[in-house]
Amino acid sequence: MFKDNFLYSCIKGSIIAVFLLVIGIVVFAGFLSFVDVSNNVVKIVNQFIRIIAVFFGCFFAVNIEKGLIKGATVGLLFGIFSNIIFLIIYREAFLFTKALTDTVFITAISSIIGIITVNLKN
Repeated sequence: MFKDNFLYSCIKGSIIAVFLLVIGIVVFAGFLSFVDVSNNVVKIVNQFIRIIAVFFGCFFAVNIEKGLIKGATVGLLFGIFSNIIFLIIYREAFLFTKALTDTVFITAISSIIGIITVNLKN
């Protein structure tokens, strides 16, 4: 009963996505300590890590129905949680407009991923 709850599955998916994001960033930071990479490459890889993390979060949150809504909710929660983490880590480099834009884009991407996930599971 509780595991079929809409909010429970969305929070579970967003927590999984945030966990995978943190793991991805730590691994990438370890890689950057050995290799010199430009800022543009770092930004692209960070976005790629975010998309992969939200994909797996949506994959575990979305069942066989409501892919668009659950995907968008997972993306919204993931965007909020990840921006809070980045605010704690990079306090002086945090821009609210950039965080809002990232959250809107990751919500749109995760809603598309939610639709794809529903179709993959059917």
